[in-house]
Amino acid sequence: MMFGGGVVPPAVKFLLIVNTAVFFLQLFLPTQFLILFGLVPALVWEDFYLWQLFTYQFLHSRLLHLLFNIFALWMFESFTFIFSSPSR
Repeated sequence: MMFGGGVVPPAVKFLLIVNTAVFFLQLFLPTQFLILFGLVPALVWEDFYLWQLFTYQFLHSRLLHLLFNIFALWMFESFTFIFSSPSR
């Protein structure tokens, strides 16, 4: 089995682009961005900020965090694509 290096599926490419774009937005926007889109359990339970259950997955604390996640996604994209393809 080959890890990474093959044709990147569109869904994986989309995740790579979105994660990178959100990281740079995080750098230049104020802390309110993190409060609005990061996971704050009190806001989810009390104020029904339910989107935070999805959006926090795209936030990264540091550049190394982002790079490691992108590397892992690239390494295992072929593995996950094999098991999620409809032809299996």
